[in-house]
Amino acid sequence: MPIETQPKVRILQQWFSEQILPWNLAKQFIGQEKSVLDLIAIGGGRETRKEIINNARVTNAKIGYDVSKNSKVWPLSDELELKDKKLESWFLVSDYNLFISTTNKFHDVELEIKDRPPIDSLQKVLLDMLTYTYTYNRNFDGASLSNVLKEMNDLDKIRAKFEGQKPNEVITNLFKQWELDYPNYTNLPQVKILKQIVIMLSKNIYSTMSINNGLNDD
Repeated sequence: MPIETQPKVRILQQWFSEQILPWNLAKQFIGQEKSVLDLIAIGGGRETRKEIINNARVTNAKIGYDVSKNSKVWPLSDELELKDKKLESWFLVSDYNLFISTTNKFHDVELEIKDRPPIDSLQKVLLDMLTYTYTYNRNFDGASLSNVLKEMNDLDKIRAKFEGQKPNEVITNLFKQWELDYPNYTNLPQVKILKQIVIMLSKNIYSTMSINNGLNDD
C-alpha cells in the first residue's frame, strides 16, 4: 500500500511499527472511547505512580496502628516500623496476643511512589508542545501589551519564553525539562512513544525532535 514512489518516511510502517503503535496497543482503540494519550500515561494515580513488583516480599516498612476499641478512620494515628523477621505483639482480651511480622512468602507487592513522574506528566509535555506551536503560529493572539509581571496572562508568559529564542528550541525544552526532572525514567517505553508521536506530528510541533524541526512538511 505505497503512499509515495520513493518515500523518505513510510508513514504506514512508521505508525504500525513496534516503536509507536503495535497491534496489541492499536486494537485497544478500535470501537472504544479510549484516549490516545493513554499511550504515554505513566503508572497509576494522578500525582503519584503505582508500581507492582512481582515475586517479592516486604522486608521493612512502616505500618499504621491505633490503640482503641473501634478505629475506623484512615490513616491510623500512629506508625510502627515493621522490621524483617521481628515479631511485634499487642495484648488482647482473654489472654490472647496479636502478633505481627513480615512474611516468608513471596507475592506481588504494589507500591505507591510519590516523587516520581505523575501519570499525566508526559501527556502534559505533548499537549504543551502542541499549544506552544499553535500559539506561536497565531503570533500570541490574546496576549496583553503590558510588561508588568503581575498583569501578565498565560499568553504573555508563553510569549516571554520565545523572546530571542528559536521556536523549535523553546518547545523542545519542554521535554528536556521533563528529562532533567526525572533522569531515571528517560528510557521508559512511554518516552520512546512520545518521541515517535512528535515525529508523526512534525507539521504541528516545532521541535528538534520533529522532521526538519517542524518548520515545513518535507
